[in-house]
Amino acid sequence: METKIPTHDEIRATFASVRDLVQRNHLCLDATIDDYPIGRRERGKCRLQVERAAGKGYRTVRTTTNKFGRWCAPKKSTYHNSVTVVVRDYDEEHQVVWLSAGNPAAQYGGAHVGLQYANGSGLALAKCWRNDAPRREDRHYTTVTRTSRLGITAGGLLPENMTEEREPHVLEADSPEECAAWDVWVEELKTVRQLLLNVWKEAEVVSA
Repeated sequence: METKIPTHDEIRATFASVRDLVQRNHLCLDATIDDYPIGRRERGKCRLQVERAAGKGYRTVRTTTNKFGRWCAPKKSTYHNSVTVVVRDYDEEHQVVWLSAGNPAAQYGGAHVGLQYANGSGLALAKCWRNDAPRREDRHYTTVTRTSRLGITAGGLLPENMTEEREPHVLEADSPEECAAWDVWVEELKTVRQLLLNVWKEAEVVSA
């Protein structure tokens, strides 16, 4: 199934909407939901945070109180290379959410912008149509198949009469249209990543 390549105008409109959301909401690295379901009919607090480690990236941290009002052990995600922050007072239903902007240079893709709610579900604000950068040139490679039969020797069964077959392959370069759309996507994504990085820079200034 062929994936539709978005137009440059569609990409820019998508990211304009994302930047509008970023600029009209309060972004931070730590916020708490005061009335959150913690099990059965119990309600308590839920704290959303983000941690960053050099060489590892970012990870989300979620901590809730128990039915006695005491904080439980935090639940931390694995590290990833999407710049992540917390959005305070997002809406009445979710109140506080995580916002992340992916890294187009990541080996396994992730050039998306998305929201993640405290309960683990989420929403894609800008979902890229592909998972990695397009190929700018044809890629040539060769597969090698070796076959042999077993012969009986003084040393036991050993392979003999081995043959080798080489088969060349070509992964064709992506179209100029695909490459151009990707370049626009990356350009727009970087503007959102920078807005989120600014939140981290401001937090470092405050804590210094």
